[in-house]
Amino acid sequence: VVADVSDKGMSAALFMALTRSLIRAEASRGIPPVEALRRVNFHLLNMNEAGMFVTVLYGILHPANGEFHYARAGHELPLVCDGDGRLIDVPISRGQPLGVLTDPDVDEQHIHVPPGGRLVLNTDGVTDAINRQQKPFGVERLRDLVTSFAVLPRISTQTNCLAMFDTVTAYCEGTPQFDDFTLVIVESTAQGNLPQPVT
Repeated sequence: VVADVSDKGMSAALFMALTRSLIRAEASRGIPPVEALRRVNFHLLNMNEAGMFVTVLYGILHPANGEFHYARAGHELPLVCDGDGRLIDVPISRGQPLGVLTDPDVDEQHIHVPPGGRLVLNTDGVTDAINRQQKPFGVERLRDLVTSFAVLPRISTQTNCLAMFDTVTAYCEGTPQFDDFTLVIVESTAQGNLPQPVT
């Protein structure tokens, strides 16, 4: 699960904590991700006096076949590349955040992470990170970053994630940022053997 709340401060932190608890509760039912997010939305609507919203990508990765079944509520698209660093097309569809509409459009997809490939999830704080010229890091730079690291000699997923984080930070040139950023990388080391994600 990767999520991003619309506001900042203590109220936003509490709203995110509530969302996290609701997702865990619904996920424990063993229902599909899209159904879980719809149920979470129902609960949030009744607990959202501040009028905030949250974007969410909740997925289930199946190690046996590399299938990633996910539901996306207004969140950034996942990035997937093969073992040679080639990006794999991900279906582009609408998705609306939770906590606002009674029946939001939740994007549901199945994609495949091949052996040796990588799945990268992020919040928009990564792509919206700005430098001294107020230019955002952007989606294309992130895509290039994912592919460039994928073709390097194999390093640990944790080292890979930290290096990508450092690259985004260096791009900002010390410019104060208005959003935090999150990166999650999962590497498929072999069919049926997917390690824990690293953030």
